[in-house]
Amino acid sequence: MHRWLAWVVVGVCAVAHVAAAQGQPLGNAKPGTPTSMREYEVTLAHALAVSPIPRDRMLSAEFYYPAFDVPVAFDGSTGGAMRRAAAQAAPRDFLLQWVWSISNPRASGCDALRPCPERVGAAARVQSDNAAAWLPVLDATEDLHDEKAAEDALVHMAGGDRYEEPLGQLVKAWLDVFRRFPPPPTINMRDMQFSDAGLFAFNAATSATDMITTPSYNGLFHACSRSTGPLAAPQHFAECASIARLMLRANTITARWEGRTLLILSGEATEADRASVRSFLWQIEQLQRLADQADKRFHDNGAAQEQLLMSDWAVSDNEIEMLHRRMSRVHVSFDPPAGWEPKRDGKPIDPLQVDTVFVRRGY
Repeated sequence: MHRWLAWVVVGVCAVAHVAAAQGQPLGNAKPGTPTSMREYEVTLAHALAVSPIPRDRMLSAEFYYPAFDVPVAFDGSTGGAMRRAAAQAAPRDFLLQWVWSISNPRASGCDALRPCPERVGAAARVQSDNAAAWLPVLDATEDLHDEKAAEDALVHMAGGDRYEEPLGQLVKAWLDVFRRFPPPPTINMRDMQFSDAGLFAFNAATSATDMITTPSYNGLFHACSRSTGPLAAPQHFAECASIARLMLRANTITARWEGRTLLILSGEATEADRASVRSFLWQIEQLQRLADQADKRFHDNGAAQEQLLMSDWAVSDNEIEMLHRRMSRVHVSFDPPAGWEPKRDGKPIDPLQVDTVFVRRGY
């Protein structure tokens, strides 16, 4: 089963039911062994909420989010307070600071009575040399219409030595949770199309990751678009292009895709950039083929595929490295062959042409 299909199989039955538990407080989970997925999830959420481990408490906050538009008695302040407390309990944990800093302000545990101006810069204080950590800072300046603060954030991002989002860390954090708290024997894994608890844990972890991992790039795009800032100094757009190039070497597929968008918006792309984007689009095309074609070398045995993907995450937190291993397993070059060009409707297109192609994740 592919990760992007996990929404269908696991998303409803392994994450959202807690949010759909009719507003039942997590602390009121029924005693005894759970006999249904809903009871299991409520019990799990409660166990995480009272855990001494800050990461557990942060993840427990996600069960308060009203996923999949299911009507619930939702109190955003509850999950937000848990998220804030977990982050403040481990101020040097980049994953916790990242999740808190990119969270919706209404679900961050901060409000007029309990302000936390330090939230948007929480990740940057832990990894100031990581351009990604400054993204929430920049995004916040858009709402404040603070051009100087936005420029300062851009300078910090452009001066970073890397762009890394903690996607892999989050997958592993969720995987650790579902391994430590597996569904009890009273819940049949095979009824949910999983051959064992390990595969359930992997699918549940990757589905849960999608709930919270992606930051907003809107502030970055707005700051770097020539159409919204035509009078900005040339250095401004040079900084934007520097950030885009960092993102094109990022550790996630989504960040690289957004780096391509940023490069287009900046108007600063070079021929070297075009070659770099061309290689990335080749990799995306191969990922689509791995997902969509009935490749007999790889897709016949779904359980075996899951085991391979699980082993990939055991080796690295880097989604790009994982994609490289997937391509190597089916003997596909990570670099495009000579003469290859991206196409749409059978016709070659410029690698830096604006489009709305959806990019799947690699795991």
